[in-house]
Amino acid sequence: YEALLNIEINLKQLERWRGGFDIEVEDEIKNIKPLAVNIIDREPVNQWLSIIIAEGVKREIRLMANKAGFSVEKLIRVKIGNMKLEDFNLKPGEYVKLSFNEINNKIFNK
Repeated sequence: YEALLNIEINLKQLERWRGGFDIEVEDEIKNIKPLAVNIIDREPVNQWLSIIIAEGVKREIRLMANKAGFSVEKLIRVKIGNMKLEDFNLKPGEYVKLSFNEINNKIFNK
């Protein structure tokens, strides 16, 4: 995912995010930790993050952002498994229809 935060993030806050957060999920507390979180070199500076997650808890990125003292203004899913959005060279508003087999092959195969 790529996320635009409401305010700049510093390295100390980024390290805290990398450590994960205790978040209530379906009436139990879970420690949710991203696989990776990095600042993206994009305007506005120090507000865009690249976030890789494994578990996929509902609203996971927004919940982690809130715990870290931020809100997410924009969230873009750029990859599912091995399928990357950039591989399709789509313009805003464009889409591609894929069959189940095409989706399965793109996500699970390289």
